Amino acid sequence: MKILSIFITSNKVFLLLGINGNLKTEIFSFYPYFQTKEDLEFLVTSYLKSQALKREEVLILPISTIYNFSIFGKKVNFLSLELNNKSDFCYIYFDNLNFYSTKNIATSSLGLSTRSDNFISNRSVFSANKFTNDIEEIVFLSKSINETYKPEFKKVVLGGDFFSNIEIPNEFKLNLISELLAQGFYEIYLDTKNEYPNLLNLKNNSSLILKNTEFEKFTYLITSEKYLEIMLLNPNSQKYLNLKPNETFFLHFKNEKNLHLKLKGKDIGNLELLLDTEFSGLFIDGRSYINKKKNLGVESFRKVLASIDKDNDYASL
Repeated sequence: MKILSIFITSNKVFLLLGINGNLKTEIFSFYPYFQTKEDLEFLVTSYLKSQALKREEVLILPISTIYNFSIFGKKVNFLSLELNNKSDFCYIYFDNLNFYSTKNIATSSLGLSTRSDNFISNRSVFSANKFTNDIEEIVFLSKSINETYKPEFKKVVLGGDFFSNIEIPNEFKLNLISELLAQGFYEIYLDTKNEYPNLLNLKNNSSLILKNTEFEKFTYLITSEKYLEIMLLNPNSQKYLNLKPNETFFLHFKNEKNLHLKLKGKDIGNLELLLDTEFSGLFIDGRSYINKKKNLGVESFRKVLASIDKDNDYASL
């Protein structure tokens, strides 16, 4: 069986080709705002030709959040319902026009301004230019999501053009996800290849047996609007933190090993576990929802991250 899932985003086409249970991925730059259906069909046909395949012998399954043309006579839609029903983690998809996540999170169109709606696409087109830290557009993106959400699971996976774009500094991603999630303890992962929608598309439309998806470990996140007592212990030292409302703390794991966390929180309960130091670090955000939205942007966010423990100054993730 030959099957091709095509995932079209605001600036790329992600292809996942399955042949007799073997999978192969390819990524191409593609900008739907100024390219046609014929351009996309030519790209796909050329790719299949490079694989010594004819289009007629391949089952083609297109999905997209923003592309509304039929491809090879097939209507394009997105897997919002499928993404919204999982049993082990919360998947959040965020591009420059749409926001999707688990069933207790509303699917929404962000309705951004003309200036901002192509921000992520432009970052990809002009990726040779150094990021300027002009935060106006990214702050607008953040403010466009005007609710805070409570996932059912502590494991949260971030996908979409915003989170997979390596040109956008991780500080922006961390600030945004902290604004999105309500009080709780979370393990944050990244779908850096935007691969999960394609895998889900194949799984739902074929008999292929797919392995469990592996995501990149990003960071631990604790959000709370109440007092927190935190103890961090390793074999050689211990660190005690008493965080008041609106204070923050970031610990970069660097070469930490066997790091144990004990936590008491008035609004998130008690927690004790051995931290996986393959994550980049632990971010504790005590800002209230209102103060997060009043935050002037990532520059002030960076200062806040470094404000608690001068011995562990914030370093870029």
